[in-house]
Amino acid sequence: MTDLLEDIEPVRPKFPVVLSLTDDDRVTLDQLAVLLKVAPNDVLLELLHRNAPSPNGHGYEVLCSGCGLTFQSNRRPIPGKKHWCENCRKTGEPGAQRARAYRERKAQEKSS
Repeated sequence: MTDLLEDIEPVRPKFPVVLSLTDDDRVTLDQLAVLLKVAPNDVLLELLHRNAPSPNGHGYEVLCSGCGLTFQSNRRPIPGKKHWCENCRKTGEPGAQRARAYRERKAQEKSS
């Protein structure tokens, strides 16, 4: 019986990708190739694959801004924005944090 994974071929882009790399970029790609255990030509494809959402729908692991626990989200987390797990949404934590931030801003405006 043959291994099913032997029949699967990696997806290659249908258009040519041309990159102009400096010597430092090439060294970095070679180091990444060793760390990721892939061929140097496949490093960029592997990085793109790792940053794309998973096909099974579990997506990204995100840190909740309310309770600090990690949860799975189908949306890519945006740096600098707050993210809320389902439990914190149900308890109203996003609204409570917005209200606290509003009161803090108003207090700072009065003191200045």
